[in-house]
Amino acid sequence: MRRRRRIKPYEIDHDLAELWLHAEHRYFVDLRDAQSFRFSAIMDAVHVCHESLAAFCATTPKNADIILYCYNGSVSRYAVTTFQRQGFQHVYSLIGGFEAWRRRFPEYTQRAIS
Repeated sequence: MRRRRRIKPYEIDHDLAELWLHAEHRYFVDLRDAQSFRFSAIMDAVHVCHESLAAFCATTPKNADIILYCYNGSVSRYAVTTFQRQGFQHVYSLIGGFEAWRRRFPEYTQRAIS
């Protein structure tokens, strides 16, 4: 029998994240490399890397909902703390990352972002 993984308070599942796609004051933050982001990303996501983190933090409201994602969710789980240290109050890691999202919601996945 396979054990179910417990959801941590800083994680968000796909069903809730899908509802937040159309909400105001929310940001889907792509932590993957720039080439992967340009090839395919969650609709309206912003790419944030180490070099652009300060600019993102300076221009984003601290009370916004921030949904972080990487390839499979492992990097974004650790990045939650980094964003919290920058003053963001509502930061979540997308369970399963981009690959799980792409399989579940291809209609909310953009390709060839310029």
